[in-house]
Amino acid sequence: MPRKPTGKIGPLIATGGPSGLTLEWSQIKFPEKKEDIEQLICDLWAAEVRKAGHGIKNIRRNGPDDFDFTIELPEGIVSLDLAELFYRAECRADTRRGTEKI
Repeated sequence: MPRKPTGKIGPLIATGGPSGLTLEWSQIKFPEKKEDIEQLICDLWAAEVRKAGHGIKNIRRNGPDDFDFTIELPEGIVSLDLAELFYRAECRADTRRGTEKI
């Protein structure tokens, strides 16, 4: 089975010091298997939600014919289904005309 491309993603970290501003790209290493990639994305999302001060009671992975995750929040239960996006840098949307330029 062909391997899905995962691209290169990660935060750009800016640090100020005596010599000025420095930037460092902290690339996130993606796993090989689809299920592991989904778990990584969910874990990164949950960490940011918690860091922002919001509560998550429980996260449960669902089967293949269901939403990817069921998340129990203090306010109730929600379903999370991850979508795959492919961004091509050489394409851009022309919002004035509703067309795509290559």
